[in-house]
Amino acid sequence: MKNLCKTLFISCLLGLPHLAWAVVVDDLYTGIIAVPDQSQVQRKVGFGLALTQVLVKTTGVRDIASRPGVADRLIRASDHMVKYAYLPRLAPLAVSLPKPFPGALPTTLPTQAETVEQSVPPPEPGFLLSVQFSKAAIDDLLRKLDLPIWPANRPELLIWVVEQTASGYRFVDEAVSPPSLQASL
Repeated sequence: MKNLCKTLFISCLLGLPHLAWAVVVDDLYTGIIAVPDQSQVQRKVGFGLALTQVLVKTTGVRDIASRPGVADRLIRASDHMVKYAYLPRLAPLAVSLPKPFPGALPTTLPTQAETVEQSVPPPEPGFLLSVQFSKAAIDDLLRKLDLPIWPANRPELLIWVVEQTASGYRFVDEAVSPPSLQASL
């Protein structure tokens, strides 16, 4: 039974390569962060948060700020920056919903006079800080900190092989995966 499951799994994987086209991820080196105002203090904090966002997108490491050497670079995020801009926060679009009226059936379509504008909350105060970082500077930083660099050209389909062992689940490394699986990837 175990061999049958492995065979079926590998057969499914063999049929998937045509689905594994790569796509180019845009804006890998741009971070967009909400800031309450345009003060120098908030801008510096925003630069660090935007750099954190970019480092997560380029490495795939969610806890990037806890890695050795990264916190120092976040403080000096502007060293890696190309440009920044403040963007206004936009209010959500108003939605017209039917005004409830007595005796109406759910299938009755209301006339324009019977619709009411729902109240739309005002946009949150503050701005969006868009920060673009230098690709070369970020890639150099990642090499110096010995962090992985994910390319912008990424597969749409990603497969992780997990094995259940006596001590729990673990990811199967490429080196120990079955040869038939390696050949299909």
